[in-house]
Amino acid sequence: MLWEWNAMGLDTVELVLKIEEDFDIEIPRSEAQDILTVGDLARCISNLCTGKNNRVPVDFAFERIANILEEDFGVTRRLVTPSARIVKDLGLD
Repeated sequence: MLWEWNAMGLDTVELVLKIEEDFDIEIPRSEAQDILTVGDLARCISNLCTGKNNRVPVDFAFERIANILEEDFGVTRRLVTPSARIVKDLGLD
């Protein structure tokens, strides 16, 4: 689980806050517990934004996540794929 609040490292907390701020959403724990990959996160963002009548395509969400990971966390862009696991593959703690 990415968003297990008691076990989240600083990087993942910062990523959650940045995503929530950028997309003006709140990721509920019930949905967050299933997020392991960048693709999972992009789909979650798209679904939450669509529910607010503010459609965000999954591809757009993915690209924004990739930019955040690269610019704010120093993740090499070529490593950011939909199947990349946020903690295990990209090294966020």
